Amino acid sequence: MKTKTLLITILLCSNFSQAQIIKNVGVKLGVNSSKLNFTNYQDEIFVDFDELFKERRADINVGIFIHSFDMEYLDLETELSYNKEGSEYPMVVTTVENPDGIDEEVILDNEYDFLKFGINLRPQINLGEQKLFLTAGPSINYLLRDRGQFYFGEKLKKVYWGYNFGIGAQLNSLLSFPLLLEIKYNGYLSKLVDNSRYKMEASSVQFNVGLFIK
Repeated sequence: MKTKTLLITILLCSNFSQAQIIKNVGVKLGVNSSKLNFTNYQDEIFVDFDELFKERRADINVGIFIHSFDMEYLDLETELSYNKEGSEYPMVVTTVENPDGIDEEVILDNEYDFLKFGINLRPQINLGEQKLFLTAGPSINYLLRDRGQFYFGEKLKKVYWGYNFGIGAQLNSLLSFPLLLEIKYNGYLSKLVDNSRYKMEASSVQFNVGLFIK
């Protein structure tokens, strides 16, 4: 299935290039700060997951992007990226002799690896050779790997619909090559876990740097 999806993506990109729809191609590298939010439906749940995984999780993300229909005030961006999302909880190690802790911590980590495909509209303002823009659009998020250290009563789905929005700048003359800077919020339209006991939602904030290769 993954191979077929990759082949279809390559063929589509090839056809778009021949039709001269693709204006720019580039790569993005960024920092991802993510968080899991929990809601308990039943009072007898003895674990407060929202408190347990209250710490945000920081990781990197990497992707490729295509700009199409580059008009004066509007651009269209298609993006495929790899993201790690989740939350962390630093747990103090205790012993019988030291019930308050021994100055050692163990990180309880719930990590989920996603392949994200998004299509964003980019209204933009031209300031000479530089551009300021807004970006927003839907995304399809494919769960590549579940590295969670807790079982929440059900197996996670593979596909989740999401959305993102943000702001950024395209710097065309600051350096000897064009540079893209942006900050985006990523959310999900569906919950990662939603059963009779609790629900789990995910969100993240990204800061990305993009380099144009075409």
